[in-house]
Amino acid sequence: MKRNRYGRIVATVLGLSLALTACGGSKPEKVTDYGANSSGKAGAKEDSSGTGSAEGDTGNAAGAGKTSDTTAAKKSSTLPDIQAGGAPLWEDSFARDGKQVKIGIKTLSRDMDSLHSYRLKSVSKDMVYEKEVVKNILGDNAQEVHRDISRKDGDSMYLVEEIRGFRYNLHPEEAGVAGYSEDPVASWEDAGDLYYHTYEGSYMDVPYQLTIFYSGEERSKEISFWPKNPGDLVGVSSVDLAQPIPNHIEGINTEIWSGTNVWEAMKDRPNRTQGDEDTLKEAVRSFAEDKLKTPILAEDLKLTIGKGMGDPVKQEVLFFNEEDAYSGNLDEAVLDGYEVIYDMDHAYQSVEQNLTWLYGNDGRFAVTDRGVTGGYIRYRMEAEEQLADQVQILAFDNLMEAFREVIKTDFEMSKVNGQELSFDTAILGYYPISSEEHPGEYTLIPVWILPATSNGTVAYVLVNAVDGSMVEIIYTI
Repeated sequence: MKRNRYGRIVATVLGLSLALTACGGSKPEKVTDYGANSSGKAGAKEDSSGTGSAEGDTGNAAGAGKTSDTTAAKKSSTLPDIQAGGAPLWEDSFARDGKQVKIGIKTLSRDMDSLHSYRLKSVSKDMVYEKEVVKNILGDNAQEVHRDISRKDGDSMYLVEEIRGFRYNLHPEEAGVAGYSEDPVASWEDAGDLYYHTYEGSYMDVPYQLTIFYSGEERSKEISFWPKNPGDLVGVSSVDLAQPIPNHIEGINTEIWSGTNVWEAMKDRPNRTQGDEDTLKEAVRSFAEDKLKTPILAEDLKLTIGKGMGDPVKQEVLFFNEEDAYSGNLDEAVLDGYEVIYDMDHAYQSVEQNLTWLYGNDGRFAVTDRGVTGGYIRYRMEAEEQLADQVQILAFDNLMEAFREVIKTDFEMSKVNGQELSFDTAILGYYPISSEEHPGEYTLIPVWILPATSNGTVAYVLVNAVDGSMVEIIYTI
């Protein structure tokens, strides 16, 4: 299912698999217990001594990390430092199938300082809570919407876009219809275990619309809600759009619309929202749990993004008139609120802008000092139990040895469209491993995501950070 939100294209749902691969000439022990000694819960059996590098390592020259089998499983709770470019942290090169493979990790990205593990369960239809959610947001006077809706008829353009994206599952022939189209779209449809329902009513004393989506095949629900006219929220009815724009905290803001620097134009009108970051994130967390019936972890919410890539950015919500903006006129524009991103996988903005992972939960919310003013959440899995608050992972050198073997044995070299396959980035995130014994249950574990490039990105390789096994290779071509 493809979606387009603020230019974001979403790939199809990924399968969940776990395959073992060789490490240092022998297969690593498959880890099934993701508890950690430091958590006070089920303890990991592996050696947790280690400080981030194994005994016998000789540095970061080509081939660094070549250690004996006795040190290949060293674990550590110390995470490697973030790095954006510079000298390689780990290097190696070899030939395979007539192509050169070069590994030189210069960028290491992560946005967490500790790693947890959770037991998850899939979303089922009885976890949609449709009536409760509608009442929580739109009140007792909410009305079902059984008509075609469109922006030109005064409906929320963002909701129309969400519906159009979901309909790709129901009607593949509509896949060529662009987002933000003026064409109307049905607001209500049932197709067995694949449906969506739209409602309208009042929220924050202005007209709102809300759609609830459910897919039995994907075991997921999605909730999307927006004001019909965004300008009503800021008291300027002629303002018809709201969009998050990047505020580079430590850099230069060069957001140019029709020759106008947005930040220069708005310098005399600062953001009306003055709440601190923790307060705004807590507003989103409590709103999701109490109003949307979707409990989420506070640590999976981000207001400042890009820290792991060395470019911290806050997305401030700009309300503006589309027609005026095209002519460079922002006289009526208003800054009010921030975008908070919900990212269970912790890989947002660490991969290509046009690809996000769909094995977990995600969402975006606009939040002000008044509370959450709009957004969506896609919810596939709910955390049932914390297995560990600090997971022990392989030291980075040992992890890279395991990764090298994955490329030697599992990577489909037919996907390489140049003479060389390169890896220069490692991203630490999470991935849910499916339970063989209990369908619909998963264990959320830390993984390393390594983009593979050859005339562009051709794949993402996911390696289990705990035992070095190959989790998934996601090919983009």
